[in-house]
Amino acid sequence: MVSSTDSSKPVDDELRRPYERYRSAEIDEERREIAPETGALDGRRNAEIYDRLEDE
Repeated sequence: MVSSTDSSKPVDDELRRPYERYRSAEIDEERREIAPETGALDGRRNAEIYDRLEDE
């Protein structure tokens, strides 16, 4: 079970900002600029989750 104080919280907050920018982007060009940033943050979050699962 994941605690509410786990270390992914800052990453989730950090990831929320580019996702909100992506959703509010009006043209595809803006979305293409934001997508790599979002992908990198999402990958970091997934890596942290897998690391914790390995420790269980």
